[in-house]
Formats: sequence, C-alpha cells, structure tokens
Amino acid sequence: MAADQWKAAFLSVCLSSDFQPLTELLAQDDRSTGINEASIDWEGVFLTPLFVASLLRLEDQLPQLIAAGADPNAQCFYEGFLCCPLHAAALHCDTAVLTALIEAGADVAAQAEVSAVEGDDGPKLTGCHALHVMIAKDVYSEEVYRLLMGHGLRLSSSCGDHSGLLLPRLLGNTRATEQRLDGLLGEEVRLAIRCAGQSGAHALNDFLEVLSVLRREHHVTYRCASDIDFRITDDGLAGAAQDEEPSTALLFAAQAGSCEAVRLLLYAGADAGRTARRALDAHGRCLVVPAQAVHLAVLRGDMMMVEQLLFFGISPDITCTGQIMADDQPQEEWSGLTLVHLAVLSRKYDLVPTLLQLDCSLEASACTGSTQVTPLHLAVLLEDAKGCASLMDKGAEVSEAVRCAAYERRSLVEMFGGESPISLEDWVSAILEGQQSLRELLDQRTNLNKEFAWPHDAASSRSLLEGKGLSSPELTSRLQALSNGRTRFQGFRPAHLAIILDQVWALHDLLHAGADLGVVREVLLEPLDDPLLQGMDLDPVFLCVRLGTLEMLQQLQALRQEIGAKLPLVPDLTPAFWPWKVEGVGLQPQWAWRGLTPLSYALLRGRGDVALLLLRLGADLLQPLDHIAIEAPKHYSITDNCFRGLTPLHLCALLGLTATANGLLTGASSDVSSVFPGETRPPQAKELLGATCCQLWATLETDGDPEKEPWLWRDLTPLHLALVAKNYETAEALIEVSTPDTLDILCSRKDVDNDTEVSYSALLLAFEHRRKDLHRKIAKRSC
Repeated sequence: MAADQWKAAFLSVCLSSDFQPLTELLAQDDRSTGINEASIDWEGVFLTPLFVASLLRLEDQLPQLIAAGADPNAQCFYEGFLCCPLHAAALHCDTAVLTALIEAGADVAAQAEVSAVEGDDGPKLTGCHALHVMIAKDVYSEEVYRLLMGHGLRLSSSCGDHSGLLLPRLLGNTRATEQRLDGLLGEEVRLAIRCAGQSGAHALNDFLEVLSVLRREHHVTYRCASDIDFRITDDGLAGAAQDEEPSTALLFAAQAGSCEAVRLLLYAGADAGRTARRALDAHGRCLVVPAQAVHLAVLRGDMMMVEQLLFFGISPDITCTGQIMADDQPQEEWSGLTLVHLAVLSRKYDLVPTLLQLDCSLEASACTGSTQVTPLHLAVLLEDAKGCASLMDKGAEVSEAVRCAAYERRSLVEMFGGESPISLEDWVSAILEGQQSLRELLDQRTNLNKEFAWPHDAASSRSLLEGKGLSSPELTSRLQALSNGRTRFQGFRPAHLAIILDQVWALHDLLHAGADLGVVREVLLEPLDDPLLQGMDLDPVFLCVRLGTLEMLQQLQALRQEIGAKLPLVPDLTPAFWPWKVEGVGLQPQWAWRGLTPLSYALLRGRGDVALLLLRLGADLLQPLDHIAIEAPKHYSITDNCFRGLTPLHLCALLGLTATANGLLTGASSDVSSVFPGETRPPQAKELLGATCCQLWATLETDGDPEKEPWLWRDLTPLHLALVAKNYETAEALIEVSTPDTLDILCSRKDVDNDTEVSYSALLLAFEHRRKDLHRKIAKRSC
C-alpha cells in the first residue's frame, strides 16, 4: 500500500507535473515506509522513486527523499548498467543533481556493473565508478569529470582488469578520448599530492605504477606516459612579476610540502631542474626568481624536504638569478643567490642550521645590482633584525661593509655595536601595539635594562600613551599620576613599562628575553638637603601598588617578588601628608617613613583593593611603621603626625579608611589558638585591635632615642587613634568588632605644661570627645 502511494505520487509528477501528492508524502511521519519497494516503469525499465527523481532533475526533493529513507545507493538497470542514481546523473552531465546526491550522502565511489558495451564483443567491465561509466558510454563533460575527481574518484583507477585510462582506446571513443582525458590528468596528480598523509602517497604511487604499465605495454597518447614532468597546469599567467603555478608534479609537490610525493617523483625520474616563478619581497621591492624544487622547499622553510632533495644529488652550492621587477619590467638583476640567501629573503631562519649542516656556505656572495652581499649583508639591507641575529649566532662574519650598512639603519645600530637609538616612546609603542610589535623590537637585540625618565608634563605623557592599539582612556588617566609637577620618575626599564601598562604577556616576554626587574626612582623636582631623602625607590611590587592593577600584582607574586619588602627611610610623598595643608610650612615634604611596606603604601595611596589583595597574598598586618619629622617641627601639626609603631590598622584609623579597616579585620584569623605546631596564619583580630603605637616628638636627628623624643600619646590602639584623630565613623566600625579585653586597654596622654600623665580608656575618650553614641556602644560591648 505504501509503495503504491509513492508510485502514484511520482506518476502524478511525471504525467501531469502535479507535486501535491509527493509533497504530502514527504510531510508524513511514516514517510519512509515503502519508499524503497516502490517500482516505477521508466521507458520499459523499473526504477526506484529516488532514481526517477534524479532523472527528472528534482534536485530540491532529492535531499528530502534521502532523509525520508530512500537508499541513494540502491541499484537499478539503466542504459545497460546496473547502477545508482549518481551514475545516471553523471551520464546526463547534471552537476546540480550530482551535487545534491553527494551532499545528501550518496556514495561517490559506488560501483556499477555492465555486461557489454556496444555489443557483446566489447570488453567485460566490472567495478565501474561514475567516471568509468561516463568513459564507457563515451560521455565527456569537463565540469562533471572535475566535480567527481574533486570528491575522490580517479581516472587511472582500475575498472575490472583494465585501468580507466585504457577505456577510450579499447572502446574506440570519439568524445571521451585520450586527448581530452589527458587534459584532466594534471588535476588528478594535484589531487593525489594534496591528500594528507599516507593516503596521498598511496594514490600517487598507484598513479605512477599505472603510468609505468602504460609506458611498457601500451601505445597511449597521454603525455604523462612519456614524460613524468608533463605540464599539470594551464599555460600562461598574467604578469611576469606574479607567482607562477608549479607546472610539473615535482614542483607542485615541493610547493605543497609533500615530502613523500617528492620522494616518489624523484624515484620515478622527475627532473629537479624545472622551475616555477616566485615573487619575493625584497624590502618593498619585488624580486622574481625561477625556483627549482629545492628553492621552493627553502622558501617554505621545509627542513625535511630540503634534506631529501639534497640527498638526491642536488648541490648545496646551487644558485639562482632573479630580477627586481617594477610595472612588470625588469629593473635590476640579482645573481648568485644561494639557498642561504633565499632563507634570508623568505625569513626562514630556522632552516639555516640545517643548510649549514648540509655544507651550504654562510659566506657565499651574491650580486645585487653592483653590490656583492653575503647572507648577513643581505639581511642588513633588508633591515631584518631577526635575520641578522640568527646569522650572527651561527657565526656569520661581520665585515666592515656589513657594519657600515647596519649603522645606516636605525633598527640595527645597537645590534652591531652602535649606541642605542631606542627611546621610551619606542618601548611604549611596542608594548601597546601588541605581541608582534614587541617581538620585532626584541629581535633588535637592544638593551633590555636601559633606563628612561618619564615625561614631566601631562601633555607629553598623554601623547606617549594615546593612539596605541592597547591603550585606553582609563590607562591614560591612571598614568597621569606620573606627571604630577612635583616629582619625576627615573629608571624606567622595559619590564617596568609592562607593569604600569598592564600587559602581563609583555612582562613575561621581556623576562624570558633576559630583562631585569630593578627599581624605579621617584625623585623630588626640588630636592631636600639630605641626600638620603631625594626620593624613594619603587621595586616592582611598590610600583604596581602605585600605578598597576590587581592582575599585575598577582603576576608579580607568582614571579616570586617580595610582598613584604620594607623601605628603610623615604620621604613622605603620599597625598595625605604632602604637600602639607598648613600655611607657612612650605611645599617640601615634612615627614619621612621608616619601614614602609607595600601594604602600608597602598593604604597611604588610597588603594584599598590593592591593600586587601596584598593581605590575601600574605602581607604582614602587624608590621610597624614610623612617621617622623625630617627637621625639628616648626608647627604643632607636624608633631601631631609623628608616630612610631603604626600598623596598617592604625593607618586606617588615622586616615579614616573605614571600609578598608573592615576588610583588614575580615582577613584576620579567628580568635582561636593555632591548631598545628608551626602553623602560619594571619594575626588574630584581637591582635590587630590590641596593637599599640606612640605619638611623639620624633625627628631624623633624635633617631629613636627616648631621652630626645618626648611622647604625647602612648599605647594607642587603632580605636584610641581613631578617636584622637576624630575619625568617628572608623571608630564606630572598630567598636563593632572589639572585645572587652581590647576595649579595656588604656592609653596615656602627657600634659607637657604640667608634666602630668593621664590614662584613658576608649570609653573615657569617647566621653571626652562628647560622643555619647560611641560611649554607649563601648559600654555595651564592654559588658
């Protein structure tokens, strides 16, 4: 019943062009039932619905029929063949139907059987694929032949006891003749060579064996039977300065990089002296050379193929002559170009060691116009820094002519012993233009530890950063801090630039190339008298705290940069204390820090996010810090900001950094004892809250001598300091996490005039400051 429905649907299409029944069948859920059992009478033979659809050229319905269950490989007797719909479409030269069948899953290599062609006296053919069927029926369509060959069919494959290439002669064809098939054999060779791996080698080997049989036993007219170097491409190309398609199988195999194909062709007697035109870039000029197979291998940088070709007897001293072309006209002749010269021209420097091992000369001269040049001299003329470095590493001689030529080219001056012309702008541009740009600068073998000063003015700083591929308004704004008008930054090395420009990949590339991570020095434009206080040295971590990002800071920690480094004595250049906002005091720094750490520096710079990351990376929360006057104080406010023993939490209390203080306390460990002996863990919260500092009259000269440093407040906890500094919001946050023990700690205040000492608890300080809200909270937490 289902088969009858399919038959009726196709009869409706054939007799009245009515597609409605067929469309309805294709829309049914059980549409596959009977589709392969239906038999439709077509001019006296019975065909399947799919076969009929291919003959009717229903290319739109073919994929639907196959999806509905029609077998694209079911065979019917048609035109004397037991064949598939694909064979019938090939006989009708219908590329649209062929393409539809192939894309829908039809087997391109399906075989047809034929008992006789043109009578019983014809050759008995079996195992014919579509190309064989077309030849057997004397059908020729170049488009169809190329389509089927592109999907894996080969003219030379066997058809029964005979190669497909013998069928035109055996059958006496007048259309699918040897002369016509000969024009397609170049395509077959190219397809075999293009096949990857062993499958391509087997296909080419089979083709060469067929040629051998044809040459010995048959008088065919195929060019390949008499000449393995027959032309496999169409004649002629547009301009003399263009690349030429390889004209022989050996040249094509060399260009395609198929070593196995090259080996087979050489054993088959291919001529390695045939050439194909190749256009090379000679520093902005077009150099056209006639390239043999070994030259093509060098231009591709194919080490294995070069070795293979030289093994077959090609001289390592082989040269070629090229022409500099302009408007398709020769302008200058370059002669004597060796394999090493070609490696330089094609930038295939990894090939140079292999060429030297194969006895190629590193000092052979070629003539470029009127100049004799070695490979190194040629690399200099091409301004190829990587090439120069590679050749010199292999022992190329640096003659006076080479050195003089190098000194005329900015990118090569330093490599050949001249003074470095590389500027800060060159490094910034290289890093912000991407990895390739930086690689090109590194190839120049420039000094990776050369130091640069950052521009003093904001306009110059902006122009240095803007307009680069990886720059951004945020980056430009962040680095404006380097041009603040009061200090200048010296000693920037390329690795430092990678840090502040936030290019992690650039930092890794520079370190891998041998760059060092030294220090950047921030110095005062108006220096102090003390030589120890002219500025501060910023190691990579301090520099990142000052100007870098969190991601970069994590990378520095991964590179084992010290997170807890301490600066012995530096002027206070932080925004909170410089310039000091007291009239008549002056614009020079009034204080110095002793024991400044990256964590404290982050707090002083207002970078709470960086401070919290440093805490996670292991920064010490109890590291003491001294803030002392550079000279004897001339104003009470100077003395009021002199401290010894400040911890990071004290700084939060002094500067009113409430959110950061909460973050530091969150990072502290719980108030329990260590579980394991020797366990390392952050300090407990009660240790942070119970740490004390001292406010006192301290200068550089007093040098920590108690006799010379009268104290004003001592034993100040962070909560005490927040109350004394009147940062009540921070004080409230500290009260919320305090314990009765930490709240009961007493601090002392000294009355210098009356030479008396008064002790205060946090509760009493809140009362003295008339902060009843804080007083009540402290009283409640103390219970």
